[in-house]
Amino acid sequence: MFKLKQEHIEQFNEQGYLMVDSLFAADEVALLLETAKDDREMAQHSQALDDGAGGKSDISAWCIAGDDLYGMFARSRRVVDTTERLLGQEVYHYHSK
Repeated sequence: MFKLKQEHIEQFNEQGYLMVDSLFAADEVALLLETAKDDREMAQHSQALDDGAGGKSDISAWCIAGDDLYGMFARSRRVVDTTERLLGQEVYHYHSK
């Protein structure tokens, strides 16, 4: 499981972002992917956007972290605690994609 270290905080402060490979376990990500692929409502509200490489990416965005699986990921302690430590303040859900 990912543990935020001082070197991660320094990287975030220098580069403005932090890529984390293991914040969630493979089985958690697989469940999220399977749920998203089967989500008809999300598909109905998606838009195809140019991906900058000649292809298209389907994007669906929403502003409420609901009580569903997506909201559980957005509100998970791993996301919230890591983000708050990186930013040094309380964070709020703005939108999900």
